[in-house]
Amino acid sequence: MESLLISFVTMFSGVILYEIAYHYGFGLGPLVGDLTTLDIQFVSSVHPQFPLLFASVVVCAPLLAWKYISINRPFLIALSISIALFFIWVIIGYPQFANPTWWPTQKMIIWVFPKSYINAPTLAAEEAIENAGYWLNSLTKLLAVVPAFLFYPKKSKKVQ
Repeated sequence: MESLLISFVTMFSGVILYEIAYHYGFGLGPLVGDLTTLDIQFVSSVHPQFPLLFASVVVCAPLLAWKYISINRPFLIALSISIALFFIWVIIGYPQFANPTWWPTQKMIIWVFPKSYINAPTLAAEEAIENAGYWLNSLTKLLAVVPAFLFYPKKSKKVQ
């Protein structure tokens, strides 16, 4: 039963960790307001603030099983790849597959699309931005499994 609960909390933690990274990929502007929001609802038209305090508690919840946690090579590899993918996604303008006309949502450091593709004025531009957004969104979902690697089995301590 303990393993099942740890698994559930870790999975939920990973999903919320991804949501935090995705939300702040658009910029850190609303951070102060988010830190003062004591709500558990995620961003909507009614609740424009991101519940950062709640999300942080959820992300830290797997730490309750600290006796089974170890910083290990798979954890560090998954974390490094996740950080690199998010960084690449943001520096190319944070393309969104559901809303290609939003591109670029961030100031770009690297141009991977022609400047004429800004706000997806043509079907070709829209498809290119959608594809990039889809693949980067999908690949960055790796961040959701990063907390699970903290529980990579130790030789001396085994989760029951």
